[in-house]
Amino acid sequence: MESYDPILKDRAPVYRVVLASAKEAMKGHVPISIDVRSMSEPDREKFRLLMVSHGWQPILFEKCRKEEGYDILRDNIEWKPAYESNKLGIDTTLDGRTSLEGLFAAGMARTLGINPFTGWSIASCTWSGYVAGRSASEYARHSNFKEIDPSSWADQREKFHGPLKRKSGVDPDSLIRDLQEILFPVDVLIILAGRWLKKALDQVLHLKEEKLPSLKASEMRSLIRAREAQTMVLSAEMTLRASLLRKETRESIFYREDYPSPDNENGLKWIVVQKGRQGEMEFSTEEIPFDHYRFRPPGPEKAKPG
Repeated sequence: MESYDPILKDRAPVYRVVLASAKEAMKGHVPISIDVRSMSEPDREKFRLLMVSHGWQPILFEKCRKEEGYDILRDNIEWKPAYESNKLGIDTTLDGRTSLEGLFAAGMARTLGINPFTGWSIASCTWSGYVAGRSASEYARHSNFKEIDPSSWADQREKFHGPLKRKSGVDPDSLIRDLQEILFPVDVLIILAGRWLKKALDQVLHLKEEKLPSLKASEMRSLIRAREAQTMVLSAEMTLRASLLRKETRESIFYREDYPSPDNENGLKWIVVQKGRQGEMEFSTEEIPFDHYRFRPPGPEKAKPG
């Protein structure tokens, strides 16, 4: 870490450690491990007291000792960063209302203000679920609904259950593994560049065209898995296309090797994707309303039009 952050070294922010590790991995310097051999006994004891004396940590440490045969505070262990979350989600108003009449969204289906961490996801889902549920009930109470004809569901029901009727085809878990192999390499997930993103997008589109239509399911749980795989492919395509549009780097959030600096004039905006008339993805950008925010990033005025 000294070569990547001469001042903070291994106490650098996690995103810098992740980026440095990714660059070393691309050079073939793997595996990367957390070096605990130089810790003093007082430091080990302090760590045990602060981190391993409560919650799930003691269980994890004991499991590593008994089942894997190593002591986390004495034996170096391989380290890999984990992908925490995607900020992809449905754009809603504060009351959960979407641009589609009568549709309300809550929880992880909504756009995320920040990455989830312990406690945040539960609080966000609790609040947004309550607000969206209340708003939806108010909408229903004041709406004049027509009587629904069940026969109109037949085509959609038939289409949804399609994988159950296939005797042979693509297993959903197999497709998900294929998708993970495309998205999880370091040059797609952490260190981005146009050429790598384009290659990954082409591979995702190949899955979409060649394998997605042939998903099979043997029972209801695997049917749900098939529909989850379908959503994953859709989200992957959205994410890769949006990543290609964002030609800048945002420290701790987004790193483009071919565009290593932030671009507040063109990049300090939200990327919006909508469904076109032919089902295609239409991308645009939306100005961030910094004038409504009490706390603002440095220099947001540069992003304003004109």
